[in-house]
Amino acid sequence: MRRAVCAFVSFLAASTLFVWGEPASPLQRALALSGAYDLLSQISAGLKQGLQLEMPGYDFPARVSTTQAFAEFSNQPKLRRGLEFMVAARVTPDELSEVIQWLDSPLAQKIRKHETQVATVEGMAAMQKFATTSQVDAAPANRAKLCQAIEDEFQLASNVADISLSILAGLERTMAEKSGATPAQVAEIASQLPIPDKEPMRKDTIALCLFTYRNLSDEEIQQYIAHLRSPSGRKFMQAVWIGMRGAFMRAAMDAGERIYESVRKAKLNSQ
Repeated sequence: MRRAVCAFVSFLAASTLFVWGEPASPLQRALALSGAYDLLSQISAGLKQGLQLEMPGYDFPARVSTTQAFAEFSNQPKLRRGLEFMVAARVTPDELSEVIQWLDSPLAQKIRKHETQVATVEGMAAMQKFATTSQVDAAPANRAKLCQAIEDEFQLASNVADISLSILAGLERTMAEKSGATPAQVAEIASQLPIPDKEPMRKDTIALCLFTYRNLSDEEIQQYIAHLRSPSGRKFMQAVWIGMRGAFMRAAMDAGERIYESVRKAKLNSQ
């Protein structure tokens, strides 16, 4: 199961989709335009991919129970509600208005256009080819520094790794509590959680940035960074990551309860 949970880290590093919807409220609009909702979907897809890698080693009952439990990570309405609740508690209406003003700007729309182009099958293939050739190393030093600055603000590698740990902690905490484990045993489980290697993913996200924004000027990228560093932009981004961790940890706790109940019923049926 650890393999299934951690597999989405590399999955996300290689694919970041942006699908813009028509949300009802300002908060939902900001989350949609910023790509937050789509990141939820990407994490769900990564978990599903990891689970498929794990399935050959499971017997049939384990496959059924695990698949049912992992459905918690695909419950997008529930995940979105959790994200929205936590972001709303941390970002004021005025701050949200500033974020939306940026997201509606011509430059932000131009950035989204480039991102949607990369999200196509052809775009992803071109990006992966770009990342595996000398084109990354050949990028101008200033452009590489700008992409490093974007990653420093997004902290995608670090935050996605933290989400993976939150998922593992939620799963194992619920399982431990349900089985009557002591606090010391819960702490022992937590100490065994794998820590994903963030540096390779950071390099991948910088390569993705170099490719995605290759047709933007340095000045345009600097304006983007200025938004990310603004008080409202930074606060919104931090709230989104907190909401991501909370939403997926809650899903993991619910998944852990499903797994526990499946194991309990199986034991009762075998008696």
